[in-house]
Amino acid sequence: MGTFLNQLSSLEGGAVNQRRAKHFLARSIRKQSLLILSVSLAGLVGCGKKIEEAKWSEEVRLHDGRMIVIERVARANPQPFLSEIPGADIDFEIHYAPLNIHWKGGQLASLEIFDGNAYVVTAEPGGVEFCKGKPTSTLPIKVWRQQAGEWVEVDAANFPTDVALWNLYLKYWGGNGVEDAKGLITWEFKAGRDAYPFASDKGGNARRPATIMEHYVSKGITCARWAIDQK
Repeated sequence: MGTFLNQLSSLEGGAVNQRRAKHFLARSIRKQSLLILSVSLAGLVGCGKKIEEAKWSEEVRLHDGRMIVIERVARANPQPFLSEIPGADIDFEIHYAPLNIHWKGGQLASLEIFDGNAYVVTAEPGGVEFCKGKPTSTLPIKVWRQQAGEWVEVDAANFPTDVALWNLYLKYWGGNGVEDAKGLITWEFKAGRDAYPFASDKGGNARRPATIMEHYVSKGITCARWAIDQK
């Protein structure tokens, strides 16, 4: 009798284990199905989306006080799933017809004109590799001069970053209910969004824009930031 009860108990235990296994398997299948569905929906949302593009005109103040109006374009990857802002930036363009300026490339920090020559300053990510072998005071930038219709990189150490202005608009993507840049972005509009970060020599409440050097040094963005990592 005892043996029979033991066998019966064993059979019941096996049945319980089988039910548990089936329940666990069904739950796992449901989770996997939901995951696949989420990925598929994300893919469907992303599919067919075009590259994000913003186009606008912009007033740019040069180091000598001249004001010019340029045409700008910014491109970025499509908006990620459930995001209101574009993905990573792809490239940028600048057009200025009077000097036949046309730049297409990386993130822009400044457009300046010295002695009739156009210069573009691009903001670089910095880091150990960029700063390797460079003085700790080096700024994470590259400088390009337009020469015979081509852009030639020049030594940033010889570029007057203490004179050239940080003068290009960087808040071109909207999101969260704000439109992307369009129409004419005036210098005064940029000034209202922190384009005049320093007190002017004129005194009072007058403000002035930052030079490239001031912008980076005031934020502690020089190769000194990565010097410890190089040791």
